[in-house]
Amino acid sequence: MRKLPKFQHQVASELASNFSQSIRELICCGQHRSQRATFVELQIQVSGFKQRMTDEQKFHQMLTEAQQESEEDFVMPAVPFSVSLRKLPNTLARTYVLNEQPGPQKAIIYLPGGAYIESPVKEQWLFADRLAQETGARVYVVLYSHLPQHQFQTAYREITQLYRQVYDQVPVSNITLLGDSAGGGLAAGFCEYCAATDLPQPGHLVLISPWLDLDLNNPTITKYEAHDVTLSVKGLQRVAKLWAASEKHDDYRLSPINGDVSQLRDVLVCVGTREIMYPDSALFVQKLRDAGVLNLLLDVIYPIFFRYTGCQRPIR
Repeated sequence: MRKLPKFQHQVASELASNFSQSIRELICCGQHRSQRATFVELQIQVSGFKQRMTDEQKFHQMLTEAQQESEEDFVMPAVPFSVSLRKLPNTLARTYVLNEQPGPQKAIIYLPGGAYIESPVKEQWLFADRLAQETGARVYVVLYSHLPQHQFQTAYREITQLYRQVYDQVPVSNITLLGDSAGGGLAAGFCEYCAATDLPQPGHLVLISPWLDLDLNNPTITKYEAHDVTLSVKGLQRVAKLWAASEKHDDYRLSPINGDVSQLRDVLVCVGTREIMYPDSALFVQKLRDAGVLNLLLDVIYPIFFRYTGCQRPIR
């Protein structure tokens, strides 16, 4: 019998520990955590994504795979969409629009996460489909350019072009910019960029576990890393060097926690209490409050957008 790699033993150990914690939370928290959310979290651990981010050799292998994938034709995951779907023509970034209907319709521009390396996975497409169902909005899923071939400047050009195209058709008050994880950082930075370049602000900004400081300098983050089933500080810092290229990492377009938030409108921040994005998200919310920007911090339990499968409760 082949011996299991060392990292898989680590995954198994973390999996057992997390399963025990999940059972305790289900008992103690009751409806605050769904069974589906628990099993999705365990699924993330089994995937070994955190270990691939942490281990240098596996990280470079992930970059190689991302480059190979980008050179091939995009293959949509097998998702049973309940709304219409089509590829939007004449956009710099490959963009798909869901739930497109005749007549006036609100718009959601969704920037999926993936550590600026990976394309949206099946669960993110399912989330976009559910979002379209429940809101009735037209949802634009933006596959912005990412590593290893592209850096943040390319993504900003692509998003700017799409954003202009959407607000030519929809009043900005009816546009929501939504991003999760890396996409959340990109969404927040883009709204600050809009203020700096006199582009109109979207009516709403929704950030799910946003990556707000490229270098993750907040010392409190170390207390959360062991409990985060998805991300590691070391892995994201490797990403940061590549994504920023020659720009300083404290540039607001890369680290929106450093930017001017006074022009942002109606911001909603969702973050889990057991993930490394929590400390900076809390600081960002305080910055929004100090600037008088309407916002709400949701204290939920699970990583990235999967928390939408469970019950949410706000901090009061």
